[in-house]
Amino acid sequence: CEAVYGNHSHFGFGGGLDAHANLWTKDEQNIKLNFMANYRYLFEASENRPLKLRDYASPYVLVGTNGSPVLTPIVNILTPMGVDVTPGSQFDGILALAYNNGGFSFDLGYNMYYREDEDVHVKGTLAANTYGVAAQAFQTNANFNVANAAHFDGGVVATLTNADIDVDAAATPSQFSNGIYGGLGYHFKKWDYPLLMGIGGKYDWGNENSCPDNWSVWLKLALSF
Repeated sequence: CEAVYGNHSHFGFGGGLDAHANLWTKDEQNIKLNFMANYRYLFEASENRPLKLRDYASPYVLVGTNGSPVLTPIVNILTPMGVDVTPGSQFDGILALAYNNGGFSFDLGYNMYYREDEDVHVKGTLAANTYGVAAQAFQTNANFNVANAAHFDGGVVATLTNADIDVDAAATPSQFSNGIYGGLGYHFKKWDYPLLMGIGGKYDWGNENSCPDNWSVWLKLALSF
């Protein structure tokens, strides 16, 4: 299989919105509402992903090839066939309030991330009447025979077709996560080299186990010169 990074050759389109509104101002104090949103759609592209059979948990089930004594993990046969993958829509949005008082600043916000489940289709086709899941008792000193039920798992002749491929196992399911974050900082604006110091934290949780719940804490230090 291939390592997936970035968009992995998937062309797409998207757009973003960055909006701010001043809700309240008094002397050096103000409260601002910030809204940021990014959307993109990624089109179909070809990938190589490990595939497995339906009704089998492992992709390394051994299969026999008609006329050969060699057993092969099914993943070695299915993966080179390739798949067409459509990642679809992805959205990332932030809605936050920011309070500023002189050099002090306080932020409280909500972050939402969503991506739809991928659409995956197998590109190749398994050769007809060629492959079968081998019985545990199959002896590799004889050729695998698709007409011999004793060579098959379960003792029933059932050669593999594309209908036996578990395509959903190769697709990334839909993800929907929420996050709440807060931050506190101070900006030494009057210094010759203004310094910004800050601390913040965030809690993320997912719907229906689409992503793990986690906490994060950060420190920020910035110097302008």
